[in-house]
Amino acid sequence: MPIFTLMQDTATGQGYHLAELLKHYHSFRKIFLEWTAALDQSQGQKIGVYQRSLIAWYEARIRSRHPYVGDIWLYLQTAALRYFEGAVDPAATDQLLAAVAPVQDPKDFLPAGVQLNDEQITMHRLLKELGSNCRELLLLGYYHRIGDGRLAEILELSGRQDAAERRRRCLLMVREGWTSAGLYQGGTPASPDQLALIDAYLRDELEVSAQWEVDALRASEPAVRDAIQRREDWSGALQLLGRQDLMEVLQREEAHYRAKPKPKTSIKMPQPSLRLPGLTINLQNLVIGGLAIALAAVAYLTFFDAPQNQRLYNRYYEPAPALTRLSTADPIERELAEMLEPYAQGRYREAYEELLPAAPAYPAAPLYLGVCALELEDPNRALDWFGQMQPGDPYYEVADWYRALAYLLSGRRGAAETVVLDIARTEGHPYREKAERLLDDLD
Repeated sequence: MPIFTLMQDTATGQGYHLAELLKHYHSFRKIFLEWTAALDQSQGQKIGVYQRSLIAWYEARIRSRHPYVGDIWLYLQTAALRYFEGAVDPAATDQLLAAVAPVQDPKDFLPAGVQLNDEQITMHRLLKELGSNCRELLLLGYYHRIGDGRLAEILELSGRQDAAERRRRCLLMVREGWTSAGLYQGGTPASPDQLALIDAYLRDELEVSAQWEVDALRASEPAVRDAIQRREDWSGALQLLGRQDLMEVLQREEAHYRAKPKPKTSIKMPQPSLRLPGLTINLQNLVIGGLAIALAAVAYLTFFDAPQNQRLYNRYYEPAPALTRLSTADPIERELAEMLEPYAQGRYREAYEELLPAAPAYPAAPLYLGVCALELEDPNRALDWFGQMQPGDPYYEVADWYRALAYLLSGRRGAAETVVLDIARTEGHPYREKAERLLDDLD
């Protein structure tokens, strides 16, 4: 095993946004059809654009670096205006964005089309021919950016190391397929240690110093440069396969809206089903594929234990103390303290609206905006605000504690436990004792 520093699972959702995809599909479908009612397009064309737009949002949301965290409905509208291909005046997008003045412009997050070269077409074919277990594991791990710890939960493996080892074996099978298809010709191949380092590099699991090490190797070592290029080509082929699989999942969801004929009288035979604790999926109504099963498992692991998560959240949550003019001598913080009067009085929606336009000017603003979002029962928006604070920021450690609680409230118990464990191990952390108690309750 090479010696390099791995980051912890990045906050790309760890399957949360994959589970949310189906919820959003049904939440926005009616609104989308109403919004496009005047267009001279068939309902099938509109639904196709809706599905593509939702998949585009998903890819933008799970980016490991600079993800889209803005309004989902605004993103869907922006993407749809692009995908309708001339059916809508392009200026409508600019008018839409000008009307709402988003913090993040969705146009900056629209996906590029996947145009495969001959080598990538071969890689795509080999992926489709790969055994279903490996294919779905690779899709979850690389297209959906789910870390090994979460993979182990979803696929019912023994733990993170088991998931990592299975990933390694599947990648070995992929490389063997490339060799048999003639994609490797000449040159010195990268070593196993280099390949493991490249894998962590492309999954954004390395600390900055280790990333620089790989960048240097890429410039100086032809074997490393070639291996990275092939993996990047493969990522394009895998992305196309991931989009195709997600489209199949959404098309199965759309089938629920079609008129069903009245059943003829017949003898009903028992149907097989997939069973998870507290969850049963009828296989008659589900075209079974690895992604569909994994998606069901993600949904269960993400949302099922909500009552216990809510109880723990209620036990440990209390709003962060408000800054006051007496509690700080910093002139910038004293300005912020005046704006926090609604917050101190428990008027959290008013406080949120008051702070929002001024957030960039005050280092502590993301913390209080995040806590307001928690009070307004919007943990995902809270996570977006807490995620803007970086290690070394004066309020980062406080935000870290509330980030753990936001994960807990949103049902992402594994992510909450990871953050709480870090806090419990950090000497001098202001929430260390609370984290140790919460960690015991999470076991």
